[in-house]
Amino acid sequence: MADILHRVGINSTPEKVYSTITSKNGLRSWWTVDVDGEFRECSVLIFGFYNRTVVFRMHIDELIPNESISWTCLGDPPEWKDTQLSWKIKQKNENQTILSFSHTGWGSIEGEYRMCNTTWGHLMILLKEYAEKNTVNPYFT
Repeated sequence: MADILHRVGINSTPEKVYSTITSKNGLRSWWTVDVDGEFRECSVLIFGFYNRTVVFRMHIDELIPNESISWTCLGDPPEWKDTQLSWKIKQKNENQTILSFSHTGWGSIEGEYRMCNTTWGHLMILLKEYAEKNTVNPYFT
């Protein structure tokens, strides 16, 4: 199995970082504008890309406010199916929060893995910019 791991320091509060990942407006500001579903444990979020020619369905496994978020990808891209996405949020000091992101359970480093690793790195920077400055710049429009 292969894992994608990223860590970024964000000059914002854990509350702001958490809401950036657990709200439609937050996700639409850095990831994709096509987000649907309810943000509660055991619900399913739907993310559309390229006019919904690509759709991801994410089961919300765990939400611990201002600390962690965990999802399992239900599909539909085959390489993503059953992978797990996790965000761990930890306040470093009064001015900075550390966000540790992981996308685990990839079958191999072949195929889409390398491109996804690069994209997630870019997405973490966009998430950081939104959490720090409210800069709306979704990667996928």
